[in-house]
Amino acid sequence: MYSSVNLLGLYHDSLFTKTAWNDPGASLSNRYVAYFSQAFPLYKRAATVLSVLKNLEVLLEMISQRLTGPQHKWKLVLLIEACKYGSRDLSLLLFFAACSHCHHPFRD
Repeated sequence: MYSSVNLLGLYHDSLFTKTAWNDPGASLSNRYVAYFSQAFPLYKRAATVLSVLKNLEVLLEMISQRLTGPQHKWKLVLLIEACKYGSRDLSLLLFFAACSHCHHPFRD
């Protein structure tokens, strides 16, 4: 239940992000995230993977514990943490590469 509600919230956030780019009343941070997501699709994908993994992590651990036992559960935990690390690393790499530009990241 918890995971499905969070995934539904993630879907709604993606819809709001699409409209925040064109909304002149949107906050500066919302417009920046919307621009960054549109300008770098790889960043958007990495951020989405990270969010989905965070939302499903506990559910996957519980299923693994119940079906396969504690040893396989810890292998799954290591795999999930490695995926989270990779997507965070990719997101930060793209973020800092984009921050090196001298111009303002979105139009006023």
